[in-house]
Amino acid sequence: MSKRRSGFSLLELIIALVIIGILVASFVGFIYKASVIARQQVLQVELKSLRTALLLYKTIEGRYPDNLAVFIKARYKIYDREGIFGEEFLGGLTVDGKGYPADAFGSRFNYNQKTGEVYSSTPGYERW
Repeated sequence: MSKRRSGFSLLELIIALVIIGILVASFVGFIYKASVIARQQVLQVELKSLRTALLLYKTIEGRYPDNLAVFIKARYKIYDREGIFGEEFLGGLTVDGKGYPADAFGSRFNYNQKTGEVYSSTPGYERW
């Protein structure tokens, strides 16, 4: 009479765990890469918005703002010719504890008041 063994052998369990581990590792890598790509896209939009707002500010005021913290705190608004289109510009930017805008990676934007140039201080994205 032969004994029937129920369940899985140790080797089968190890193989199943290795396969699950490989799938989880590849999924985590995919999620990380997707989050970096999303942050890069957000950074591009934020830079474009900041640069556009700074050019608009210079066009109206004749100079660039003293610093970005004051500029962001003022919540610069755009109006159409009749003055009724009050869309808040840059309202969605993240700011740090001192009121300076931070990019999608959490780093402060660098700003040159003389030229109006603004860029990220995140390593690898300084010249976007």
